[in-house]
Amino acid sequence: MIDNGDGVGFVEQSYTLSKPINEVVFTLSADIKSKNLIGKGAGLNITVYDSIENILQSVDMGYGGFNSVTGTSQWKTKSIKTILTSKAKIIKIGLISYGQGTAYFDNVEVSFDEITDRRPSALAKDYIDKAGDSIMMHSLLKNSINIEPIKEKAYNIAGDAKTGAETYLAIEYMLNAIEDKHAFFMPADARENWEGNTEDNNVDYNSIKYSKSEIKEGLGYISVPGFHGNNHDLRVAFADTIQKQIQTLYAKKIKGFIVDLRLNDGGNMSPMLAGLAPLFSTDTLGFLIDVNNKREYWGNGNSFKRTQKEDYTASTIQTVLNKELPIAVLYGSSTGSSGEIIIISFIGNAKTKSFGQPSYGLTTGNGEYRLPDGSYLFFSSTYMADRKGTIYKSRIIPDEVIEDKNSALDEVLKAAITWLKTQ
Repeated sequence: MIDNGDGVGFVEQSYTLSKPINEVVFTLSADIKSKNLIGKGAGLNITVYDSIENILQSVDMGYGGFNSVTGTSQWKTKSIKTILTSKAKIIKIGLISYGQGTAYFDNVEVSFDEITDRRPSALAKDYIDKAGDSIMMHSLLKNSINIEPIKEKAYNIAGDAKTGAETYLAIEYMLNAIEDKHAFFMPADARENWEGNTEDNNVDYNSIKYSKSEIKEGLGYISVPGFHGNNHDLRVAFADTIQKQIQTLYAKKIKGFIVDLRLNDGGNMSPMLAGLAPLFSTDTLGFLIDVNNKREYWGNGNSFKRTQKEDYTASTIQTVLNKELPIAVLYGSSTGSSGEIIIISFIGNAKTKSFGQPSYGLTTGNGEYRLPDGSYLFFSSTYMADRKGTIYKSRIIPDEVIEDKNSALDEVLKAAITWLKTQ
């Protein structure tokens, strides 16, 4: 049992392999139930290390935890798998619970299954070929990828697959093999959960984290977390919350804004941008640039638009600030992916300065590529560029780098406040 107060509960066990093994399917399974578990939920984790403890693979319940166990549920059998290569030396398995509430685990089992020479079914070949074609057409890494041997191993892993789900492990192997640290796979059922589709169309507004705001020394502080999901109502609720907070802070005659992105791990960029729209000084905030040097902009007022014809999220609240106030943007090593989109959106913004440590470094946009059963590949297909066209291919360095050495004092926040008071 893992009983969370409010955060993360974790139990881990480590295995050290006595001899090298190659192309073995490692499976972790367990029965899980939950009681009043609010948040990302309960699930499983596998992390594989080499002999000097570099991480080779890390597998959990899938993107955003959309397959995790949440709420109050009866026992559900869950399993995750990965392919072990000859480099594997240490395997750590974890039982993990994110959020507030209680998770129960039972019948935890692991298995090693050798992959013998197998001929792929027509279905397996079709899925793997489609995945390979998408990678070689759109991946930023395509010029360094030798896709044919990767596909051959994937054929062997999938074998006589009769359903799309039976090819998923092979597809995940392919994404690991291209060594794109931003790539991931979303099975068809997880995609449905990500979209927020339910039979009764009820929306759980407590299933996401919202921004938090307060007055700090006469300044308006807003902490904006990542947003994971694509449900329309939740996107709008997230954006509206930020705009309401901006309105409330502005009405209190603040002298400037602090936008804290240090806990923003990315996700869906559009509700973040829609919420923060009143703070941007131009319509165009940045560009996504693909392998063919084609550019698509993001920005445009109170909504996010990847192109001029697509409108993903718009806040129902159209906040207008009568005066441009100075803005301090805080970020650090945990700010990644779409969190870095938000960082870039503030680069070149009027009266804006950034503080903290370099960002995580996932400064690529993930394209999404559909397989026949509704599952999706996500991998790096665009670079991020700011409103002036400067491309970012690694960690983003803040205007003022602050080493937060004293955990009792927030040195980054302190530096931001000091600067804002001089503006």
